[in-house]
Amino acid sequence: MKLFTKVDSEIRKIIDTNYSLAYKILEDNRDILDAMAAALVEFETIDTNQIDDLMARIPMREPAEVVDSEEASSELGTGRGEAESSKPSSDKKPESDGSTEQFA
Repeated sequence: MKLFTKVDSEIRKIIDTNYSLAYKILEDNRDILDAMAAALVEFETIDTNQIDDLMARIPMREPAEVVDSEEASSELGTGRGEAESSKPSSDKKPESDGSTEQFA
C-alpha cells in the first residue's frame, strides 16, 4: 500500500469518527440547540448568563441591559482633555516665513 493511501485512509477514519461524535453530541443536546435558536430569533443576541441557563436546561433569564456604545461614549466624553489640546501636534504645519524652502 502506498503511503498516500495509508495517510488518506487514516484521515478518513479521523473525519468519520469525529463527525459521528459531533452528530451524537448535537443529537443528545437537540433541546438546547432548539432553545438557543428560539432565543436568538426572539432577542437577536444572548449573553453568557443566558447561554449558561440554556446549557443547564433551566428557564432562561431576561437579557442583560444593553448599553449603546455611542450613547456611552457621548456620556463619558471623547477622552480628549484640555491637556491634549496644549500639546504640540505633529500634524500641524509650521508657520511659514514666506521662504520657498520645503521639508519632506
